[in-house]
Amino acid sequence: MKTSLDTFFNPKSVAVIGASNTPGKLGYIAVENLMKIGYPGKIYPVNPKVDEVLSLKAYPNVKDIPGPVDVGLVLVPAETAIGVIADLAEKGVRHAVVVAGGFGEVDEKGASRQQQMVEIAQKAGMRIIGPNTTGIVSSSARFSTTFQAGVELRLGPAAYISQTGNFASITFKWILSKEHFGISRVIGLGNKCDVDDADALEYLEKDPETKVVAMYIEGIKNGRRLIEVAGRVAKKKPILALKSGRTSAGSKAAHSHTASLAANDTIVDAAFRQAGIIRVKNYMDLINYTKAFVYQQPPKGNHVGIISPSGGLGVI
Repeated sequence: MKTSLDTFFNPKSVAVIGASNTPGKLGYIAVENLMKIGYPGKIYPVNPKVDEVLSLKAYPNVKDIPGPVDVGLVLVPAETAIGVIADLAEKGVRHAVVVAGGFGEVDEKGASRQQQMVEIAQKAGMRIIGPNTTGIVSSSARFSTTFQAGVELRLGPAAYISQTGNFASITFKWILSKEHFGISRVIGLGNKCDVDDADALEYLEKDPETKVVAMYIEGIKNGRRLIEVAGRVAKKKPILALKSGRTSAGSKAAHSHTASLAANDTIVDAAFRQAGIIRVKNYMDLINYTKAFVYQQPPKGNHVGIISPSGGLGVI
């Protein structure tokens, strides 16, 4: 039985491996964000070269932390991330977010490195989100792993499952400042070395904070399971999806971005329709359609009337 994902979104403690005192560095921004948004749990900076980070006691290794650690936020480069995952496993940490790129999206060496990391995690019963991601935003828990500076939170019923870091960074800030609807969770999957779209969707199915789910997908890891889970969830909560990599150039770009292999687009279209997933055409649709469902739940049945100031607009 796989470890539950709930701890990712409601952790009582987080170890920030690669925490830093240098403004602008990822390890500084991540710790600062947690403090500014009012994360109520324990923050354990991990850096062998310093005694404190932002006035918090720092530890040379995650294994030196005296208390339990719910989530390990891994901000170190790819070549040292495997050792960190091994340390987390030894510490008994069962949830890790790996931010660094340089894995399966780069080359065979990176793919091998990613596989080693997965094997260590699987033996320890650890779940990994990432690598190559901004990770998580969990508004109700006031928790975030993003390295986008100046993150603010507004609780709302929309959740994003995304294979790009934008929804936990610049798009997240855009939604809160310009679109003005709140977000329950952001799950940035990155390369999906472990936790994938179906896992995330299954978690959100029972999440009381989430009423609408929007997904950005580059590659589908386990199509059969995704359609099975989505078919169940779509009966309770609207699911929107933007599937990229429709063209040859898009497929190549997706592979270099998150090591994703694009599926046949006609098959994807049919499978989404079968599962009840509403497929959108472009990036802004994934925001605008989500906003529509946030403020107006879908009608029950097809008894819909249209009032329009123009015949043409009504036709459209």
